[in-house]
Amino acid sequence: MDHRRLIFFSLALILNSFFAREISGAAEATVKSPNPATEVSDTAAGISRSKQPIQVPHVPADAQISARIQRILEATEWFKHPTVVSREGIVTLKGSVAQKSQKEWAESLARDTEGVVAVINSIEVPTGEWFDLRPAEQETRGLIKRATSFTPYLLASILVLIIVAFASAVAVRIGRNAAQRKFTNSLMIELIAKLFALPVVVLGLYLVLRISGLTGIAVTVLGGTGALGLVAGF
Repeated sequence: MDHRRLIFFSLALILNSFFAREISGAAEATVKSPNPATEVSDTAAGISRSKQPIQVPHVPADAQISARIQRILEATEWFKHPTVVSREGIVTLKGSVAQKSQKEWAESLARDTEGVVAVINSIEVPTGEWFDLRPAEQETRGLIKRATSFTPYLLASILVLIIVAFASAVAVRIGRNAAQRKFTNSLMIELIAKLFALPVVVLGLYLVLRISGLTGIAVTVLGGTGALGLVAGF
């Protein structure tokens, strides 16, 4: 490969490293942040509730049921203006909350309270605008921030590539001049010239890959398979 192909190949590896990190980070973020809509109703905001029925002292009266559930909802600090009304064991929940899973959690709480026979869940969950660009804006800002942090490594890699291109050209010239003194076959002369430049190319690619975070590929380049591939394509 000529020097331009070497530079393009190395730049492709660098950019591939950056985008591979982005995809990996996105995948990891998806695993760590489950969709609240798919969570079990007895778990909200990372707090799970026991399956045991909630005991109300003595004979459960509507006032006791309402007061008990009201205190629990207020203690979570999730709900805005929570209101609990119980009539003949039928509990009505009102107020608003940020997540659907928290609304389901409140309903499950009320159902498992002693003396409750039915639950009317009127808690409101605000719905986002149908055309909301804020998630895209936040993701774009994060991408720009990560790309900015990667910029110094990219610039350092490009600088190394430029140095390697000039150094390999000098090595090829030296090798060709040395071979021409002993050989007349043009193929042999070119092979010897490329062998002179091979250590420079291998070292340069190793440095570029290490700077870009592709340590595994860098080790392969230093290995026999990578060296043979470079000899074949250089």
